[in-house]
Amino acid sequence: MTDVVRVLKGATSVQNLTGSLWVFGSDLFEVQASVVNNSTGDSAFEDGESINGTLTGFLPAIEEGTDATQTVITNLSPNTAILQLLAYPSVGGQTPAAATLVLLGSHNTLDYPDAVTQLKLPRGFVGQLQFSSNQPVAALARAVVPKRGYSGFEPVRSMTDAASTVYAPYVEDTTAFSTSLVVSNPTLLPADVTVTFVDTEDETGGSSGTASSRDFPLAANADMSIPDVVAWVLDTATTTPTGKHGFVVVTTPQAVTAQAKVVDNVTLDPATPGLEGAVTSAFSPLLIRVEPLSFVELAGSSPVTAAAAATPTTALSRFAVSNPGTTTATVELSAINATGGAPTTPFVVTLLPNAQFFTEDLVSAMGLPPLFLGSLTVRSDVPVLVYNDRRSGDTGDVIPVYAQ
Repeated sequence: MTDVVRVLKGATSVQNLTGSLWVFGSDLFEVQASVVNNSTGDSAFEDGESINGTLTGFLPAIEEGTDATQTVITNLSPNTAILQLLAYPSVGGQTPAAATLVLLGSHNTLDYPDAVTQLKLPRGFVGQLQFSSNQPVAALARAVVPKRGYSGFEPVRSMTDAASTVYAPYVEDTTAFSTSLVVSNPTLLPADVTVTFVDTEDETGGSSGTASSRDFPLAANADMSIPDVVAWVLDTATTTPTGKHGFVVVTTPQAVTAQAKVVDNVTLDPATPGLEGAVTSAFSPLLIRVEPLSFVELAGSSPVTAAAAATPTTALSRFAVSNPGTTTATVELSAINATGGAPTTPFVVTLLPNAQFFTEDLVSAMGLPPLFLGSLTVRSDVPVLVYNDRRSGDTGDVIPVYAQ
């Protein structure tokens, strides 16, 4: 549904509205929204949330620097919510750097375009933002590149997300992309953390990658922000890109969360790969290959894909699946067309331990038509990591991957 606000309002022009969207159905479903900047055309893919909401959570890294962090919290209750926000500096500790209480009316939305500025924290601040409420709320965070018109949604965490082993399913350090990593300790105990980068030079997954590690301590309520995680782990003495890509494993005897941010070096458009756990069954709601086609090629297309291809743009699914385990993985990838129907014959990938299959265009790799729009299922006999990123030139957005 294009321009959902206008459709629901019965309008054809800009409505100058912000808010939340509630979706109900007679059966189970997933819902996502693509928030598009009208100037740059950059889109940010927003994952839907349960209407049950949450009472507590935290944003691992609000910041004010290269990116600003937009923070949005919606009251899902018919009652007024008492919302507490606590911002902790990256060094951690028991004392917040800022704190505030907000009375949030029934179904109202709190929107901080720049959380650091709104909380009157100093420029350059990086740290955790913890929230708690006496009524169920939904929260989101978006990294926004100031004055450029590019953005990407970031995960909102709960304490149960912290674990002794977490993953960043894809990282890259090339002339095209760089990757930062944020490791957060939301607990009251210090953590000893090891970050392992697995360099997967063989993009077919037929060879095991090379693992390198680096350790650091992390205080309670603290964040460790690593601007270029690949170079940091390898401890290179130069700022020249290493040309490497792969995945990251974060381990600790305690419990932490971790998230990577893959940044386009031209536009600074940020993208945070989602699913940080290894899975044997997964679903991703968008698989795409759209290129401007001739009228002859468009004639045989469905209305959905023909409309997409009629615009002068190219969109591709950048994809990686990695095996962080010690045994070989057999992975089956199947596509489902947006118009419905049976899944395609599985595209089978064999991954050695510590290996990664990577492609800039998954639709082409799977042998599907040059004009395709649909979804993706992943099945594996051992747990794997999955990354799906819709790219269009120097912009894009990470597509959610759901464990099934």
